[in-house]
Amino acid sequence: MDAAGRGRRPFRRAHDRSGNGGAGSRRSVSKVSYNYLYYGGSGMQGLIMRRMVVVILFLVLIGCSQKSGHYAMEEPVSADPTLHVGVDSENIQNGRVETDLDELVIDRRVSSLMEMAISARDEADIDMIDALLADLSTAGLLDTVVEELSLIEKRTPGVYFTLAAIYGRKGLREKAYAAMVAAEEAALEPGAVFSLTAIYGRKALLATPIESGVCSLTVTSDPPGSRVLVDGKDAGPAPVRIEAIRAGVHEIVVSCLGYDSVRTELEGIDGGTIATEVILKASPVPCSIKTDVDGAIVFIDNVETGYTPWNGTLYPGNRELRLVSNNYETEEIFLSVPIGGNPIHIERELTTGSAKIIVDCDPPGPSLSFNGMELGALPLTCEYLPAGVYEIGSFNFWTSDGTLYNAVKPMLITVEKGQTVNVKLKPIRAIALLTAPVGGYPNGSVVELDGKKIGVVPFANIEHNVGMFLIRIKAGSKILLDTVISLNSGMNLIQP
Repeated sequence: MDAAGRGRRPFRRAHDRSGNGGAGSRRSVSKVSYNYLYYGGSGMQGLIMRRMVVVILFLVLIGCSQKSGHYAMEEPVSADPTLHVGVDSENIQNGRVETDLDELVIDRRVSSLMEMAISARDEADIDMIDALLADLSTAGLLDTVVEELSLIEKRTPGVYFTLAAIYGRKGLREKAYAAMVAAEEAALEPGAVFSLTAIYGRKALLATPIESGVCSLTVTSDPPGSRVLVDGKDAGPAPVRIEAIRAGVHEIVVSCLGYDSVRTELEGIDGGTIATEVILKASPVPCSIKTDVDGAIVFIDNVETGYTPWNGTLYPGNRELRLVSNNYETEEIFLSVPIGGNPIHIERELTTGSAKIIVDCDPPGPSLSFNGMELGALPLTCEYLPAGVYEIGSFNFWTSDGTLYNAVKPMLITVEKGQTVNVKLKPIRAIALLTAPVGGYPNGSVVELDGKKIGVVPFANIEHNVGMFLIRIKAGSKILLDTVISLNSGMNLIQP
């Protein structure tokens, strides 16, 4: 076997396609002689035979040249590209006859295709094979190529792929499909290197009945390597390229372990190109959470999602879980959820809280605001708290004498496990400032609130409790104003 994996048999099968007589007869003689020289003996006998052949050729050519009226002749160029022997007087005088043995036996294009089929590895090689096949198909040499390829004993994926391409051009779909299956098997053998994408694409095409009009299809995916189905048939892992598929609507399904499958329909027109990129979303992983105390609030990535016992899903990635329950320590759980992982089951025993916050107030009586909830009148002790951060404040408070104390805005109190924290709140009294300016009521008018004199016009910034009061303004014995007003915290003007 030679480097191309073929025996010498093709040379022995050489035949003269130029006809009989004339230059064709000379080619036949030359070809037989060179076959003998190629396979001839060795030693003295071989040397004598080769010299005899040269002498015979010389005499034949001299005789032909004498008939034509000159001794030096140039052989006419044959229209047959498979045979070419260049012989001239200079070569004869120097004892040389130059030829290309490959061209004597097989078309140069066939030789190129054979070499490419044996060594093909990637898409560029496949494109070259397709181009050579188109040329050989025009020349009517596809049967010759099939015959030559059939002589190869150990066939590479490229050889099977080339056979499938030839059968496809000849309309032999079943044989083409069988050859493509053989190409796939050869490409999957250890050490083999060949484009499985091209095989899967052609294989899917051969498995689909061809209708009028074709287009090309390219499917890529994220993540790469996702399985692609075209019209229900496996087209291989993405990226997938099908160079010729029937025009019309096609169903594309892309799937990958651990991801949600994507189904879409694409339409291609005759001679057009369909190209799509499918981005798959990782599938959530089932998860269940149980605690020894039901009703614990479940937070996932700081988002409240329900109460224990809890059943749901977690998306792949790093996840932070918190289980919160009154009077119990907060349970924090950090998870790394894998793509396509098994269901997750979590069981926890909550620990009773041991922290304490004692809240006092001056004056006493306002209701405690604890994380926005009203718990009761201060002072108050909050026990069995889990370690954490709490909002402590108070609500608006009216004393028995009608004085309003404003709410204390919530403050953040941090308490550690087992720690006791004392907090004292000091609500601020709400004060209304009363002003009766000049130019309003007559100077000297007396202003009373709930029957108590507070000032004589004009006056400014007299402090008073806020709330609803009966106001009366008198100028001597004449009553200028007698009504109910609302005094608010801050400045309050008294004027007509």
